[in-house]
Amino acid sequence: MYANLATGECVWDPPPGVPVKKTDNKQWWELFDHNTGRFYYYNATSQKTVWHRPQNCDIIPLAKLQV
Repeated sequence: MYANLATGECVWDPPPGVPVKKTDNKQWWELFDHNTGRFYYYNATSQKTVWHRPQNCDIIPLAKLQV
């Protein structure tokens, strides 16, 4: 999956003509837990989930896509 960090848009195919940053342990997905009403953050590389917003990293706002 490819995410535009500025817009939150996600696509499955790499965007043509746009440099793509490789994933690393400093990229976190922002998701929303409807049961608690809180955002949480998931790191796909380490498979770690935290409730606090990680600092000094890229946040991919996937919560915008959740229904």
